[in-house]
This record gives sequence, structure tokens and C-alpha cells, in this order.
Amino acid sequence: MPAATIEQTTPGTLALSGTWTGREIGNITAQLAAVSGSGQTKLLLDGAGIEGLDTAGAWILQKFLIRLRAEGAGVELRGLPAEFANLFDAVGQHLGHLSTVSAPPVVAPDSILAAVGRRAAAACEQSLAMLGFVGEYSIAFAGSLAYANNRRACRHDLLFSKPQGPDRSIACSVPSPKPISCRRVAEKTG
Repeated sequence: MPAATIEQTTPGTLALSGTWTGREIGNITAQLAAVSGSGQTKLLLDGAGIEGLDTAGAWILQKFLIRLRAEGAGVELRGLPAEFANLFDAVGQHLGHLSTVSAPPVVAPDSILAAVGRRAAAACEQSLAMLGFVGEYSIAFAGSLAYANNRRACRHDLLFSKPQGPDRSIACSVPSPKPISCRRVAEKTG
């Protein structure tokens, strides 16, 4: 399918032809930008040569018509194949609706002092979050060290000791610099 093209056949008449779809419309934007509506009272667009039209093509064509009208030209589109008329009109109604929607209010940029204040507040929040993280991590790490030391001592006694006495308590049979029993560990932690 041929790409979308626009040609000036006579003064005040532009012939549209080719496939006006998203795939084929890439090169037409430069041609459309070259056409000016200023200084022209009446401009006729002949759409009889349009072989294909999708939403992207209808959008570009409608925006082109809106721009020419805004520049002061009286623009009329004739000869558009009937199969594309409904799509072209639907896109035109949507664009007409968008032009009546008010633009969002323009917000003045912040002063330098307000920007510095916002950045300082954000830095303070980040510092507090980091301090909280480090504190919770330190508490969890200290707890895991204490738990690991208690488990190591008790495991040592269970592996290398034999139950003795009437209460079946375990006394360490392996000489160590600091003898400790599971009962002592339980008393220290409990």
C-alpha cells in the first residue's frame, strides 16, 4: 500500500492520497507542517485518493484541519470515501470535545527557599528511616548472638556429657576453661 501523501494540485486545493494509517503515516508530518493556512481564505482538501485510514491517520488529519482553521483558513474536506467517514467523524468529535475541556491550571514554580525546605524535610525523613533501620538491625543482631552463644554451650554439654545423679542433670565431662551445664544456661536465660 502506498504511503500517505499530500500534493497541491491547484492553488487552494490539496489532494490527499495513499494509506493514512499508523504504519504509513510517518513521512507525512513534515509535508503537513509545510502547509500553511495563513493568508488563504478557502482551502479545499480532496480525500478521494485515500486508500486506507485508521484512528492514527484520522487523528493526524483532524489535527491538520484544526491547525489550518486556527491559522484563519476556511477548510473543507471533500471526497473522503464513505467507508472512512464514520471513523473520521468520531475522531473529529473527540478532538472537538478535547478542545472544549479546560486546560489544567498553571501552577507557579516554587521559590528557591521553598525548594530548599522541601529537600531538607525529605532528607530528614530519610535520615530517620535509616536510623530506625540500623537500630532494629542492631537489636536483632545482638539477640541472635546471645541465642547462638547459649545454643553452643548447651549443645556442647549435650554432646559430651552423660546424665549423672538422681535428678539426671548433665555435668560437662570435657574439660573446658569455663564449665557450664544446660541447667545453668536455662537459669541464665530464663
